[in-house]
Amino acid sequence: NTGDKDAMNNIYIAAHSLKGESLAMGYMTNSAVSQLIEKIFHAAKDGSLTLTDPILTTTLQSVEKLSDSIDCVEKEDKECILTDEQMSLEKVSGISLG
Repeated sequence: NTGDKDAMNNIYIAAHSLKGESLAMGYMTNSAVSQLIEKIFHAAKDGSLTLTDPILTTTLQSVEKLSDSIDCVEKEDKECILTDEQMSLEKVSGISLG
């Protein structure tokens, strides 16, 4: 439900927290993807971005890959490469880290 402000806020807070934790531990790729998700949901919360199906689909796919990367950190102390996810999020949302 793209009109659920509480859900959007919860996703925003979770992405913000994961961004900071990843950054603090030196996992830059995880931090970058988390930051993009944070920015997307911040923009959705303030009304400057509409959460379209392509944005939601790309975000969900990116969250799955981010979850895999977190699993790699736990098991192997290294993150996955998430460049494709970062580029896809930037392209579909029009938001970049640049």
